[in-house]
Amino acid sequence: MDKRIQLAIATGAVLVVSGCGGSGTHLPSSSRLVAKAASTSSAAEQAQAICERLNSEFAAHRPVSQSISEIARVAPGRVSGERRAIEELSALKPPTSLASGMREVIAYRTKLADELADLVHDARVNDAAAIDALAKSKAQTHETLQARAKAAGLPACSLSG
Repeated sequence: MDKRIQLAIATGAVLVVSGCGGSGTHLPSSSRLVAKAASTSSAAEQAQAICERLNSEFAAHRPVSQSISEIARVAPGRVSGERRAIEELSALKPPTSLASGMREVIAYRTKLADELADLVHDARVNDAAAIDALAKSKAQTHETLQARAKAAGLPACSLSG
């Protein structure tokens, strides 16, 4: 990162934290912009880190096949991972400029977690027809999640298990 940008961000952060001359509501416009950019960047970086950690977890525990028994073995861990990531993403306080995109990502990841939980149930009772139906639904949800996460500037959150 360019040293001037780093200095501007650091200066903006110091101004915001120190209050710079009173109530803190009358920051110079350039300082407000720097603080807003730092806030957006921080929330996006935190969301990216959460999703990257989840992606790594999923990559470390890939199913060895698409068999029903393998789904029943691997999917419960993925449900737990998804729910933990959703909880962490939900705890973030993104600025207004990122909030809508973040809510969409959380909503689609929640839908995927719910579908994964259904998949676990269907695999345990060996319901191949229900598994096939869920596979189609999950594919559509994955596609929408990818588009929404990329549009929000959260490409790591576009991947799912």
